[in-house]
Amino acid sequence: VNVGSGEAVSIAEVAKAVAAEVGREELLRLGEQPTPEGEPPLICAENHRLRSTGWKPSFTLRAGIADTVAWWRERAQA
Repeated sequence: VNVGSGEAVSIAEVAKAVAAEVGREELLRLGEQPTPEGEPPLICAENHRLRSTGWKPSFTLRAGIADTVAWWRERAQA
């Protein structure tokens, strides 16, 4: 079962969100390499089966990234 919001997002959007969360947007150099042939422009979880159970996302992409970054930061300091 695919777990995801069902909303399409580009890899660039995810990379930008992670970079913003860690405060290092200057490290991104999007477009430096050509996009590989066959690379999809967007990714999206097809979650109709999961949603049919009444499930719905409890995090936005940004909130999920923020929680993930916080989790890694806590462990890096341990």
